Amino acid sequence: MNTLRPLGAAERVFHYYNLANPCAFSFTLHLDTPISEAGLRNAVAGLQRSHPLLRATVSQNETGEPIWVSTTDPVPVRSAPGAELNDVLADEQTRVFTLGPEPLWRLVLLDRAPGDFGDAASSIVVTFDHHITDGMGGIQVLGDLVRVLSGQDRPERAIPEAQERLVPELMTATAQPEAELDPRMTAVGRMRPFDGARPSVDTTVPSREQTARLIAAARAHGVTVQSVLAASATIALAHAGRPYIRIVHPTDLRRRLKLDDEVALRLLLPPQRTGTPADTAGDVWTIAADVKAHLLTDRDLETVGDRVRALESVTPSNPEEATAGMLAISSMDMMISNTGVVRFPEDTEVRCVGLTALSMTVQIAGEVILGAATFDGRLSLTLTTREDLPGLLEEIVGRL
Repeated sequence: MNTLRPLGAAERVFHYYNLANPCAFSFTLHLDTPISEAGLRNAVAGLQRSHPLLRATVSQNETGEPIWVSTTDPVPVRSAPGAELNDVLADEQTRVFTLGPEPLWRLVLLDRAPGDFGDAASSIVVTFDHHITDGMGGIQVLGDLVRVLSGQDRPERAIPEAQERLVPELMTATAQPEAELDPRMTAVGRMRPFDGARPSVDTTVPSREQTARLIAAARAHGVTVQSVLAASATIALAHAGRPYIRIVHPTDLRRRLKLDDEVALRLLLPPQRTGTPADTAGDVWTIAADVKAHLLTDRDLETVGDRVRALESVTPSNPEEATAGMLAISSMDMMISNTGVVRFPEDTEVRCVGLTALSMTVQIAGEVILGAATFDGRLSLTLTTREDLPGLLEEIVGRL
């Protein structure tokens, strides 16, 4: 194995956290063309030539520090004929990535699609260990997978830099005043020890008409789809008995810092969070406006630069430190991971006809993960949890 580079600050956070608390996420492509397992394996090899971290794993140097190393072992690819998508997504959350010679991602080929994508001839579940990338990086892989399956070559890239190396020098920030937080926002949560239990996974894809109405209503009220999802989820969780609803909003740094669309970690840490008391969770548009206002003020470039740089000084050196740090900054009732409007290539022989949004667990007690993505004019939502919350996704969608 050849050494590529040491892990960066954000990568070290996920590395040590994952050693104790497995954290992986899945997307699902629905294609108009039947794909063979052999064809998929060939396409995966093409992707690995383009994206170095797709042919990498984590090892240690002589001082015990974690490093990226290249590997020639194949990416795990398997077929699951007749399997239901939600069952496969739930099973993927029980399968732990180990730091051995295999790359830190895998694929499952399905020969059937859920009813929302009845015109699909095949579906591919792609699961990533959070070491190597984030949601937007995963979307980049999916788009390139469509191209490679269609016989298009992708350019070879250099190993991506750690994200803290990419913060422009002009973004050296002065200290930002801290807003006074509700003490319930700073309360430290607890872990749910990983035991291999299957979560429940619920997926839905509202129609193009409902998606268009949501986008138009959000614009009319001066808010975003993300903030409306947060508001709808807040009300639904209040009805489920949560007294104070904390929502984590992962923030992609590619757009904020005008970075390349590389397959790597490009996440703001600590993540943005919003909180709403259950007794004030009444009106969707009022909550959505509050969420949007909070996220806008928390996303100014100086604050982003300050956070990215500051992470280097508090990087954990073992799983215990990483777990304590993650609990301090990410205790939540829900995470909403929204990859926004996704556009896949249209000049390809193989065409994507649908996308199932992110499914993930991070092993925090009480967590509910809502994945969101908009493709081909339709919003896709995936809810993953080990909590007993039947009908939660249906209630969220009913308020959109």
